[in-house]
Amino acid sequence: MAFHCVSCNGSMAFDPASQQMVCEHCGATCAPGDFVVGKADTGVPDVAMARFSCQSCGTELEATDDSMIGLCPFCGGQSLVMDAGGGLRVEGILPFRVGREDCQRLYSEFTEGIHYLPDDFGDARHLENFTGIYVPFYQYDVEFGDASIEGIQTVGMSGGYDEIRYYHIVGRADGPCLHGPTFDASSYLDDELAARIMPYDMSKLCRYNPAYLAGFYADTPTVGLGHYVADA
Repeated sequence: MAFHCVSCNGSMAFDPASQQMVCEHCGATCAPGDFVVGKADTGVPDVAMARFSCQSCGTELEATDDSMIGLCPFCGGQSLVMDAGGGLRVEGILPFRVGREDCQRLYSEFTEGIHYLPDDFGDARHLENFTGIYVPFYQYDVEFGDASIEGIQTVGMSGGYDEIRYYHIVGRADGPCLHGPTFDASSYLDDELAARIMPYDMSKLCRYNPAYLAGFYADTPTVGLGHYVADA
């Protein structure tokens, strides 16, 4: 589906700078929440999405507009092809706050002084095709009960020998007392890279509305919910 302007029926996309929906034809604006999307029985907004897959790296992406066929945001390949429609259900979303032009400027400034930069990285075609991609994350609530912690610490040298202390701690923490540890649900985004761009400003979290996805791609969850339970 695409989001159409009530003034001219043109296609609307979310603008990170103004945090508004902007018509690509007449420039009319409205709030993302002005689009009322049907809800599933779970109470979570649900909308049919166009699904794309990259023939180069295997990434599966979704978008609200089936005309969005361009460069793959992960590998830069031009092999995105449209698959059968999928579905996306999420509870909250952190809307983009940096637009394409700012991304292009920041990227150009960053690569300007790099010697022996591969030609592909400076290709103007890539700059023109910069497209934001939403990455799915799981957020956990952790309840603590009885806990046992064992540790070994090497303190230092003493008379030519390492001095080692052993710890065994048993305690109880009444929960729930830890809210919101997050892990990316995409197998295409490296976990180390995901950790480097966190933490996010969760005060900007909005109730999910697919209007925020207009003009962008959304990565599909490819890691099971239970994958990070032990880490959380």
